[in-house]
Amino acid sequence: MSPTRRVARPLLASIFIAGGIDSLRQPGPRIEMARKAGLSNPETAVRVNAVADIVAGLALATNRVPRLASLVLAASTVPTTLVRHPFWEEKDKAARQQQQVHFFKNLGLLGGLLLSAADTGGRESIPHAAGRVGREARQEAVQVTHKARKDAAHAAHQARKDAAKAAHKARVEAAALAYKARAEAEQAAEQAAKRAAKVQKQTRKKAQRHGGRVTDKAAQLSKALPHVA
Repeated sequence: MSPTRRVARPLLASIFIAGGIDSLRQPGPRIEMARKAGLSNPETAVRVNAVADIVAGLALATNRVPRLASLVLAASTVPTTLVRHPFWEEKDKAARQQQQVHFFKNLGLLGGLLLSAADTGGRESIPHAAGRVGREARQEAVQVTHKARKDAAHAAHQARKDAAKAAHKARVEAAALAYKARAEAEQAAEQAAKRAAKVQKQTRKKAQRHGGRVTDKAAQLSKALPHVA
């Protein structure tokens, strides 16, 4: 605990401890005020309020559950202020002014108690922690969404890239197959042409040989015909 809190809390609690002890020792005037305020059981109310001030004041002064103790004292201060210092009901100007000073003094104490109740002693408060957790959750959600979008975009880009590679590979393979088919067709055509030329050559040779034999026979016949005549 910081030195400031170590000093400020006992100072803030002192008036409630002293007031509670005084109410237990001399409850008469306070009971009368509570009766005038219209409380059904003013004596019990005064004693309960005094005990609450003493217990909560000691808890605040000794730094034991200081925030809860401050809330208890704040809750006790509101009815005490309204019952004991109703300056608007005073007719005498001096008395009215005096009660008004005490009224606003108690309001100042109430403000200090509310600050003490909100003081976490340097630790993170529940609302602040809840807000921080909410902000972190939103930031994490934004990061996750951004990462998911980035991964999806990367996956789509990679898929397009892979598809382009596959299409290019298919075109290359198709072109290779077409080139091979043309080469095989050209080779087959060349071989067929060679075979046709060979057959044609052989045919001409046969025809020449057959034609020579026919010519020889015709010559023989022409020589023989005059002799026959």
